[in-house]
Amino acid sequence: MLNDIQFFQQANLMQLLVVYANAKPTNGGFVVVSNYRSSKYATIQLASNIYSQNNQLLSNYFGLPFMLNDNNHELFIQSSFTTFNFFEKIYRQIDNLKNTISADNFLNILLICFFGLRGSIDIKGSYYTTDLLDSVIVHNPDYISRLQTWLAAINININDRHQQPQYIQGVSLRNTQFRVPLRFIFNQIGSEIQYINLYKYNILISNQTKF
Repeated sequence: MLNDIQFFQQANLMQLLVVYANAKPTNGGFVVVSNYRSSKYATIQLASNIYSQNNQLLSNYFGLPFMLNDNNHELFIQSSFTTFNFFEKIYRQIDNLKNTISADNFLNILLICFFGLRGSIDIKGSYYTTDLLDSVIVHNPDYISRLQTWLAAINININDRHQQPQYIQGVSLRNTQFRVPLRFIFNQIGSEIQYINLYKYNILISNQTKF
């Protein structure tokens, strides 16, 4: 567990981005969650040893103390910040640091942070999809537009469900989806996924001729 003072004093660009991409408000602060489900496209079984190995990989790769909670990898940041202020502070620090590296490196770190921890590998549709969390977006109206600005150079699809009649009428309150072509993800950061999530890497490698 970290507190927000420790985090903001010590965080590097990748740590800021992985929290920005995956944190959500919870009692007493914010929690970064990495979760994933069993897939018929994997050639290995999603068992307890995979979760344990992935938790160690996550902690080592990002330099953050992830903990296993059931089958979720979680990082808790204790904070009294509002959701708006927490994410705004992260955004400002990212904005200050992103020009210290090349545009290509920033893009790859961004993709790793948004797709390495969560999301769905859609082999049939040839997309990698992740949710942009409503519990964050409703408090941070610029979240989506800032992400679009960061990713202006590539082909992305953001399905903003807040504009759909089902959401407005309260019938379907699903998260906004962020999609990138699977081949692009594979080419850009496929090799890095093995250092974060063995199971997702297995799915990508085992099916690379299908997308």
